[in-house]
Amino acid sequence: MNEKTLKETTVFDGHLIRVHVDDVELDNGAVAKREIVSHPGGVSVAILTAQNELIFVKQFRCPYKEVLMELPAGKLEPGDYPFEAMKREQMEETGTTGKNYISLGNLYPTPGYCGEIIRLWACRVDKETGEELPGAVLELYAPDGSLLDTWETTDIPHVIPGLPVGEGYVLREVSAPEGYEVSEDVTFEVTDTTEIQTITMEDEPTPEEPDEPVTPDEPDEPTPEIPQTGESPAVFWIGGLLILALLGLCVTIPLLRHCNKQ
Repeated sequence: MNEKTLKETTVFDGHLIRVHVDDVELDNGAVAKREIVSHPGGVSVAILTAQNELIFVKQFRCPYKEVLMELPAGKLEPGDYPFEAMKREQMEETGTTGKNYISLGNLYPTPGYCGEIIRLWACRVDKETGEELPGAVLELYAPDGSLLDTWETTDIPHVIPGLPVGEGYVLREVSAPEGYEVSEDVTFEVTDTTEIQTITMEDEPTPEEPDEPVTPDEPDEPTPEIPQTGESPAVFWIGGLLILALLGLCVTIPLLRHCNKQ
C-alpha cells in the first residue's frame, strides 16, 4: 500500500508550520489530493517522581481555548539533537533533570494530515538536582502590588499560566522550610514568548550554631608519694640486716656474761 506524490503546492508558510496540498497517485492509478501540515517535530518526556507520580504542566492552548495538562514537551529547532532538546525542555518547563533516560520511541499524534513526529523518553527525577524544596510558602505579586497567587512548594514546580507581559513581578518567600533561611524577593519580567519562563528562588541552609567552648578541667594537685617498705627491695634488705644485727648482739652479750662467770 503506497501513494506516489505527483505535485506539491504550498498554500501557507509560517513560522512554525507549512501547509501544502499534494496531488498523489493511488495504487489503482487514481489521482487524489492531500492537505498536509509540515512540522519540524518535537520531543517529550514522561517524568516519574519518587512517589511514582507523573509530572504534568498546565498550558493554555489557543486551538482548544482552554488550559490543558500535558507532559513536558517542545518543538525541535533547526540543528537540535532530539535527546539534548528533550532535556532542555524538561529543565525549562519543570525545573528538573533526570537520570537513566529510557527511549519510548516515536509518536505520530495526527498522522491523517500532519507530519509531526514526537520523540518520547521516560526518566526518574534526580533528587540531587533540580527539584523544588518542599515546605516553603511563596507569594506572587503583580507589578501594581496586588497578590496574584500563594502556594506551598512541593517536589513538583508550581506553574502559573497566562501571566500578562510586563515588568515588576515579585516572587516573595513568606516562610522557608525547616532548616533554611528565608530568601530575598525575586523581581522578574514576563516576556512575550511562546516558551515557558522559569523563575528560581534559592534558599540557603540555616547556619549551624557554634558549639560552646569546653573549659579545661584544672589539674589536680599532685599527692606526695610516701615510700612503702614493701615497695623497695633495698629497704627490705637493709631492714633485714638490722634485725639480724640486733639478734646477734643479743646472743653475744649473754655468751660473754656466761664466760665471765666461769
